[in-house]
Amino acid sequence: MKKQKSSIIPNKKVQHLPFKIGQCTICHTEKNGNKNGNKYAHSKEQPDLCYMCHKRKDTKSRVHGPVAAGMCTSCHDPHQENHRFRLFADRRFDLCVTCHADKKEWVVKVKNKHGAVKIENRCLNCHDPHVSENEKFLKKTTSMDICLSCLNKKIKREEDGTILMNMNKHLDENPDWHATKDLPHHIRKYMKFGKIKAPLRYIPAKTGGSCAPM
Repeated sequence: MKKQKSSIIPNKKVQHLPFKIGQCTICHTEKNGNKNGNKYAHSKEQPDLCYMCHKRKDTKSRVHGPVAAGMCTSCHDPHQENHRFRLFADRRFDLCVTCHADKKEWVVKVKNKHGAVKIENRCLNCHDPHVSENEKFLKKTTSMDICLSCLNKKIKREEDGTILMNMNKHLDENPDWHATKDLPHHIRKYMKFGKIKAPLRYIPAKTGGSCAPM
């Protein structure tokens, strides 16, 4: 996205506080300018200028490229914008795909879309835009933890109206359906039949084996 030069006339919804109250010298100095002849040079360079007031955003092991480069203004306008946090576009998706264009194309073209890319905070449902200790800037330690933060209740799928089960509850009630410690092929030790809990007998064979209640 091509960024237009920030206007010095307060005419947008979200304004940086120093700009809003007319305290330009919090960020700018008029004394000597800089070597490029900029009369309103910054008193410090990015990101140190931003961190004079804002909490550092580069304190974890994985740092988003613009943050690592100290380029806060890659995403934020320093004076004013019409989007929250003075971002150049909506933070939930539109801003992300100005760089991650492949993801925009993928989301548009695929038939079955992950619900998270369409609801509430969209990309930010799963990813932190600044830093994380987790791969792909995930907000939780594992992909499963992320999934179950939404799939902890019944959800209606937008594509066809199918009601998806509460997967968190399902896994709690059926811990051996997806993994087992002692038996091969994720076979459970017991089979439920109404109120009866019958042990399963597994007989291995070259074709995989068979199992039946004991």
